[in-house]
Amino acid sequence: MAIWCDTIWLIMANKFYYIGTRSTDLATSFDANRSDPFFAGSITLYGDNRHGNIAYNVSSGIQLSTALHLRERNSAILKMFIKNHVTDIVAHDPSARFLPYDVGYAEKVPAKFKKRIVCCNEPALMTYLNSKFNFKKLIEGKLPQAAHIYMTGADVLAKLESGEFPNTKEVVIQTEYGSAGEGTYFATKSAMSIKKYCKSCMSKIKAHEMYVVSDFVPTHCSVSCHIQISANEVAVYPPGIQLMRGPKFIGSDLFAFSQLPVEIQEDCRATAVRFGEILREYDPKARGYFGLDLIVAKSDNKVYAIETNARFTGTTGLMNILSHKAGIGSVFEHTYEAFYAKSTNLTEKFRRITPSGRKRYAEVSRDEDGSLHFEDGKSNREGLDKTAYQEDDIYTYSIFEEIKGYNVYDDRIALKKITSRVKVKK
Repeated sequence: MAIWCDTIWLIMANKFYYIGTRSTDLATSFDANRSDPFFAGSITLYGDNRHGNIAYNVSSGIQLSTALHLRERNSAILKMFIKNHVTDIVAHDPSARFLPYDVGYAEKVPAKFKKRIVCCNEPALMTYLNSKFNFKKLIEGKLPQAAHIYMTGADVLAKLESGEFPNTKEVVIQTEYGSAGEGTYFATKSAMSIKKYCKSCMSKIKAHEMYVVSDFVPTHCSVSCHIQISANEVAVYPPGIQLMRGPKFIGSDLFAFSQLPVEIQEDCRATAVRFGEILREYDPKARGYFGLDLIVAKSDNKVYAIETNARFTGTTGLMNILSHKAGIGSVFEHTYEAFYAKSTNLTEKFRRITPSGRKRYAEVSRDEDGSLHFEDGKSNREGLDKTAYQEDDIYTYSIFEEIKGYNVYDDRIALKKITSRVKVKK
């Protein structure tokens, strides 16, 4: 499989432009006021038009709908937006190169500019990994994962109606594709006891679609790991405990992970390294940034692999900030090095990152004096940064928080309970 670039031609490159979802992914300070110096500019879906960034939501004054039936329309609108601005950038900067958030954004770059794309694996590999079915097949017998079977929606519905799910077997039901909890349904006694959830779950399962049905594993917590795969190593950034609302990801806390028992921390990192090795065995040219979701089982603290994110993620912005604070450059510089350097020493560099931050997503409103008021009960799917979009004085922000005392836990009671109750069995 070939990487989408001519590396000899790339040696001459000196100006990079980011194409992605959030301008905050490029932040190098917690107030998100500066853009990543690795880039000469950027094009994003959400954010603002400062520091060389061009944001769709600001430029158009329109917020794309998150409704699923409008997904194709949204994609076409964004493709035209990216096409116009990439064309304009090249016209003014003949040396411009483009680093995409994921293969989806790369495919929105006009065909005549494909050779200008950097740090992008072959699309076939990314498509393969986006499938939950393929991920489970890839790690079969190589990494621990929950027992699972593949079923038609009709069979799933029959078992729900008969009560086999969840009365005799508690399971997690998943579509082949989906992110941020989309397409994931829990058939557990606690979930299905809520009539509203039960009706919603059954109404969304399609009889002729295939699903993977996995044993429900009670967990202490969910963990997100992020890695860089280079020619000679699989380097792991400081992992984080995922902040979840049901199946939906609403943020990541790196500091909380650092308070888990050392044995669990080491197991999570070892699992992430092994996954990177498995992926490189599958495709020797696989490179760059990948996310890996894990869970820590309550029964025996065993670490199970859940899925991979073949792209930058919602935590990339926070990781980028902490990387800069450690004096080792940006996540995007690491990605470029992982793709094109003959040898890297990223594992050693990442040890210098202090796991001191949390990134979460919340809806906030502005008080009369302009200050922000947080509403803890609300979250935004995928944490999209909609800072320039206003509706009834409600804004959605990507919120960055830094823990001031590295050795003293703050007042996040729920996460404090997580780290206090996880005991390592001798």
